[in-house]
Amino acid sequence: MIKFKRRPQEPSVLRSSKVSRKKREIERCVRKGIKVPSEHFRLDRHESGQIRGTLWEHQEYKCCYCERKRELKRESDVEHYRPKSGIIEEPGRPGYWWLAYEW
Repeated sequence: MIKFKRRPQEPSVLRSSKVSRKKREIERCVRKGIKVPSEHFRLDRHESGQIRGTLWEHQEYKCCYCERKRELKRESDVEHYRPKSGIIEEPGRPGYWWLAYEW
């Protein structure tokens, strides 16, 4: 597994008003006990590109798990360490929604 030599600077998009709104919408859904719509966890291509590009560069252009060289445009998934919207093994538990958009 690739470990960062230094922590990369948080992409500015994660401090944007749009992300702040999304975080509030997620929290509102959780407090009301309703399922969080998947669009609350999505950013547009440009915004998510900032995040992916930063991680790709600091992971030495490799998958952080298997360390295989990868291409940003073809393999740009960002894996989640914890489920963001629900935990299958524990019905009713909402997942780790509060970690969405955390660097």
